[in-house]
Amino acid sequence: SERSEILARRVWTLGCIWFLAHVAAAFHFHHQWSHSLAAEETRRQTFDQIGVKFGGGIYFNYLFAAVWLGDCIGWWLGGTGFRARNPKWSAVLHAFFLFMIFNSTVVFGHGPAKPIGAALCVAVLFCLWRSRKTA
Repeated sequence: SERSEILARRVWTLGCIWFLAHVAAAFHFHHQWSHSLAAEETRRQTFDQIGVKFGGGIYFNYLFAAVWLGDCIGWWLGGTGFRARNPKWSAVLHAFFLFMIFNSTVVFGHGPAKPIGAALCVAVLFCLWRSRKTA
């Protein structure tokens, strides 16, 4: 319904704002607003977690922020029905988000973030599978 879509858009936007605040806090408190410090830390964590010397992980985070913010703007400008009018975009967006959530929690997370992230990813995959069966 239109009402549930409006609520979903508000929650989606709030999540984006929360994520952007998280990024700002990380840059402020941990990286002294330095891209090079953040990139080096991301490279170090990638090597520590998966044994690969890769420094481009920070750009996936930047892309994630830009895509989420752009999607929020598109949804607000496109109004209700935005998702229905753009099913391919929605599928690609959700696949990218699932990839990022899996990596940020299961691969790079610590403590309870790992099992919670794994459970969240399984739940999302189940919901996607279920929605494809009913569509």
